[in-house]
This record gives sequence, structure tokens and C-alpha cells, in this order.
Amino acid sequence: NASYGIKTVYANDSVTGPVYSTNFTVTPTVYFSQGNVSVGQTVTMSGTGLKNESVAPNSIVVGNATLTHLSFTPDQTGNFSGVQATLPPIKGITNGYSTLTVQQVSGTISGNLTIIPTIQLSKTSGQQGDSIVISGNGFVSGETVGTVKFNGTSVSSTPSSTIAASDGTFVANLTITVPHKNGVQKNVTVSGSTSGTVGLSSAFSLQPRIY
Repeated sequence: NASYGIKTVYANDSVTGPVYSTNFTVTPTVYFSQGNVSVGQTVTMSGTGLKNESVAPNSIVVGNATLTHLSFTPDQTGNFSGVQATLPPIKGITNGYSTLTVQQVSGTISGNLTIIPTIQLSKTSGQQGDSIVISGNGFVSGETVGTVKFNGTSVSSTPSSTIAASDGTFVANLTITVPHKNGVQKNVTVSGSTSGTVGLSSAFSLQPRIY
């Protein structure tokens, strides 16, 4: 293990005596406990090749969102592990990816995260004919979001689509009416037109209606 920077490797010939050397550069690397994450989810980070110097609060950035609550110090060999970060809404998501950067005085390391969009429903249970208002996050900034499906079947929404804000969110912008479906547990999906990604809701509990 070695920390960030140019290092020299030496080799000694025990017969002739001369010492041979060559230089190489240690490149910092960051790893994630999972490559696919959603806003609000916690990801655990580890890394190698950093300096043994403090990473201060405000020094970890995802897209352009600063994680103000995190600080840690790599060990003497430049390694760190078990650092947990909770993802906030992120501006600048491009094609479903965002870059997480760890900044030190001597340099930075970065890695790409795949951001999985998610949607939230105004209610988690209801009956046929009820209205559900949909919000979402993790979409590409400025993309059109629509194509609502209820348990895989397309349903109309009001309006038919909305635009994700610069941080990839949309708030209470789409309303659908619960259609007739057999069964109990259903899900709702919404698609982003630019990224092609699909935001999935938690299960919606369809309650029977008595006429």
C-alpha cells in the first residue's frame, strides 16, 4: 500500500551490488459499496492512494451537492473504508450518472455513481377512482418525465408530462386516477425521456371498493 504521489522502487543485485530504481505514480481510487444508488440512500465508500491528511467537512461533493456532515482521515498507507454518505438531490445528473469527488489539499479522487430515479406517491393505498399525486427525484436535469404506468399498464396523467428541475426532482407535478386492477400490491412507474430511466414507486395497496 502507498499514498498518493510519485514513488520510487529500488532493486539491489546481491552479486554486482548496484541498486536499480524506477519511478511510478500512485493514483488515488475510490470504491462504493454499490454502484447503483437513489436519492436518500446511504452508500459506503472506501479508497486507496490518498495522503494521510484530513478530508474536511464540505470536501465531499456529489455533482454539485456538498456533503457537509462528513470528515475522515485516511490511514498511514492512504487507505480509508466504512465512510457513509447519504445522497441528497443532485444537480447535474447526466445520462443517469453523477460524479462523487473527495477533495484533499494534495489532490482529489472521484468515481461515478449510477443514480436510480425514484418516485413518491401522495398515498400508499387507495381504491379504484382515487387520485394519486406523484413526485420524483434522481432524473436527468431538465428532461421530460412522463409515460406513467400503473402495474405495467399505461395510464393518463394530468398533465401528461412534466420537466425535472436542475436537481433532478419534480414535486407533486403529475396526477393519475387509480384504474381497475385485480390483486392487492401494485406499483407505479414514470419514465425520463432523455435518460430512458424509469422511476419506481414503493408498493401501492389497492383496496376493494363496495358499490
